[in-house]
Amino acid sequence: MFDSKRASETRRLDVSFSDRLAPEEEINGTPVVVEIGTAHLTISNIAINDDIVFIGYRNAEKNRSISCFIAGGQAGNEYTVRITVTTDDGQTLIAVRSFLVN
Repeated sequence: MFDSKRASETRRLDVSFSDRLAPEEEINGTPVVVEIGTAHLTISNIAINDDIVFIGYRNAEKNRSISCFIAGGQAGNEYTVRITVTTDDGQTLIAVRSFLVN
């Protein structure tokens, strides 16, 4: 996760759902990442991480996190994205992440 990015940068966003899943549960289907309240960002390459990914201070096991790339934004603005995933156990989970463009 990043706290900020420059308007000219494209940054990778990784979001773990590990702490909200049962021990053998995995994300499946197609994750959805949308910008909330504005339309200044380009969000691309949304995918379930099929390998172990280090996010923050811990590892997220495969199929328990998602990644995407975020580009654009206007300097001085804070942006929020909503991440929605489904699991093989039938859950629909939502995470929200915010960051500043400087």
